[in-house]
Amino acid sequence: MSVRGSFLDHRVTLWRNSMRIIFDPSFDRSAWRGDAANDKPATAGEVWTGPAGLLGILETQLGLGGPLFPGVERAAALAPGLRKTDGFWSRSFENDALATARTILLWRDTLVLHGWQGQPVSPRLRQLAAVTRDVLPGQPDRLRAVLTALSSQGTEIASIRRYAPIDDLPGLWLAVFDGLKAHGTVVSDIAQIESPAKGNLQAARNKGFVPRARDDSLQFLDAPGPLDAAERVAAWIAGLDDSANVLIVGGDSVLDTAL
Repeated sequence: MSVRGSFLDHRVTLWRNSMRIIFDPSFDRSAWRGDAANDKPATAGEVWTGPAGLLGILETQLGLGGPLFPGVERAAALAPGLRKTDGFWSRSFENDALATARTILLWRDTLVLHGWQGQPVSPRLRQLAAVTRDVLPGQPDRLRAVLTALSSQGTEIASIRRYAPIDDLPGLWLAVFDGLKAHGTVVSDIAQIESPAKGNLQAARNKGFVPRARDDSLQFLDAPGPLDAAERVAAWIAGLDDSANVLIVGGDSVLDTAL
């Protein structure tokens, strides 16, 4: 009986120290085949995820729970307070109540993610802090709960490797990574491999870039609006003999429709 108990304890210890995470903010937008990217048929104990996925993992391991409120529900709950409170948002609220509520939430969440705690350092921030004091919790509020939990307990995450440079992350996320490191999680950044380039594409990486004529390695499109730009890009891609090597970075619904 004692031997079996020792084996189980050892197995649990191995599991507790085996979780590895590859992190990047863009990984929440779609599935990422980390195993394929590393020419491996499968992975064990390795997760490729973005902020939303990592936040969920942290909440599970730290024993945090509660309902998750979608953005539209948070905005709808905020709208009555905006209606009865006169503020810098009032004229916009008269034209589009829900859109105004969502914008107010976006501003508040962005500020909180970067460390704002409701300081009334200007008239608008004073109004914003007052009207959003009791908003339904979003990602910043969940991160605050994670930070509070990390002050007294650790997680089962052995390591986190990040593609995003540390300076590009909001302040609350930096504090979360510091909290994880304090409990033994190894946090490191993945060095970016510079892709090969030539001509104007290579020269544009340096200061004082002056494009050379008759070099199509870098092209500039000047369109009168996003719809026209999307149609031109889609037509150009459709006219290629082979579009297998086309990589679209930062595409949105307008370009998707045109494609």
